[in-house]
Amino acid sequence: MVTTLGASAGIPVSAATDPAQCEIQTQKGVRVITGSNMDEIKEKLESMGIDCSDIKLDCNGGTIQIPGDEQPSAEQPNQDSETPVAEQPNQDTDQPDQSESSYAAQVIALVNQERAKEGLAALQYDAALEKAANIRAKETEVSFSHTRPNGTSFSTVLQENGVSYHGTGENIAYGQQTPEEVMTGWINSPGHRANIMNKNFTKIGVGFYESNGVKYWEQLFTYE
Repeated sequence: MVTTLGASAGIPVSAATDPAQCEIQTQKGVRVITGSNMDEIKEKLESMGIDCSDIKLDCNGGTIQIPGDEQPSAEQPNQDSETPVAEQPNQDTDQPDQSESSYAAQVIALVNQERAKEGLAALQYDAALEKAANIRAKETEVSFSHTRPNGTSFSTVLQENGVSYHGTGENIAYGQQTPEEVMTGWINSPGHRANIMNKNFTKIGVGFYESNGVKYWEQLFTYE
């Protein structure tokens, strides 16, 4: 048996290698032609208007060309093509750790909420103060004091970072896990609360540092 799939001019066909029957495949349509031998199959092909004079049909595999005038069928989509799938977010991706700036922003927001309760103006974030506060947060791991490890007052960190001021204050803490927790501790301590509620202060910088799982917190306040 010979099976030709859409015989048409110039279409390569692939022959199977089964010695008991022969299957010829092309890229178009399906046509089944049977015969007891190759000569009988050729006769049937010629009766269909296909010139077999230059065609050698056998069952030994390979590629042959079958001429013809059939209209090509419409191109079918590749059934093996994968359908694009919208990319899904990775459900196993860990949430990013809170950054220093995120903690700082949360603390400042909480400070201004407390000040608003007392009818005080909100403190303004200052980038230079934040830089100085982050330095101080790291220093409090070495010496938990308003005196710096080099023996000078905490206020010298402002001068070193180009911060101009007429008055300043500092709050420090360590061990609290969240901005809410550290603010609760500060607001319930008279000395720390006094800095937060000082009506003269106009700017704030918040520092955060973590070492060996311990969080260190810092607030610097100034007015000019």
